Amino acid sequence: MGSPMSRPATADGSARGGGLALAIADELPQEAVAKPALMSQVMAGNSSMVAKMDEVSRVADDLMFAEDLQLEEVIRFSAHSAGPNCAVCGQATPSVDASWKPDYCTICMETVDAIERFAIPGCTHAFCASCVRQYIAAKVEENVLSIGCPDPGCKDSGGGALHPEACRDVIPPQLFQRWGDALCDSALSSLKFYCPFSDCSALLVDDPGDGEEAITDAECPHCSRMFCAQCKVPWHGGATCAEFQKLGKDERGRDDLLLRKVAKDSKWQRCPKCKMYVERVEGCVFIICRCGHCFCYLCASPMSRDNHHCKKCKRTW
Repeated sequence: MGSPMSRPATADGSARGGGLALAIADELPQEAVAKPALMSQVMAGNSSMVAKMDEVSRVADDLMFAEDLQLEEVIRFSAHSAGPNCAVCGQATPSVDASWKPDYCTICMETVDAIERFAIPGCTHAFCASCVRQYIAAKVEENVLSIGCPDPGCKDSGGGALHPEACRDVIPPQLFQRWGDALCDSALSSLKFYCPFSDCSALLVDDPGDGEEAITDAECPHCSRMFCAQCKVPWHGGATCAEFQKLGKDERGRDDLLLRKVAKDSKWQRCPKCKMYVERVEGCVFIICRCGHCFCYLCASPMSRDNHHCKKCKRTW
């Protein structure tokens, strides 16, 4: 950039192009200079003088325009070459390599200024911050969470990946939060579940542990009620997880599980056909249920009315 241009001024510093005006005044009669009215008459009658005054005005305007351009260049250069801290707010500002030259954003095809330039981490591409912001917002809206370089021809191995923290300064806080939540939700998709109690439904995470014994009974940290961490249902006391999974949907209620526990403690047998519980008071193990089905009281295997033989126990009663 060239040295700043200067313009001559009058004693009060308010007039521009004063040097040319004084030169023209030297050519006028002294009476015209001393008396403004007489000077006006002389100027009106002398077309060459009028032309010179027009030239003075034009040159003065050119000087003003040149100085405005120089001032703009000084401001721009100062902004680009600022140190690590802003002189106004005191916050850190990005440093700019003096050898860097403005290039074009291949998305909007506009010139990218140094302050607006966003370099994609891991690759050699760069775009304007505004286009990167809109690009990320569109991807998150489409639920595409693994966001790469906007350049479709980017072939940098292992690079060109965008992450929330790296883009935090160019995206709004709401988009940053939404992007981060979506990434967490995706990472925990196979481990997350909800409290089985409908009036709680708190989001929980199933910790697989380090090969230790699987945890069954667990307490919800939100509603403080017990549930089975394996079956993801309210705690099924009186039935193992394997037994519970074999039960029908109409047999998994709290009262059904309590009855099952009582039957287990009392050693009742269940009819394999109608599912009713039967208690043997005395006699042999051959049982005829009220539904007409015959079975062994010891193993619940079907038996014949004719010979009372249990194939599983290999006995005839």
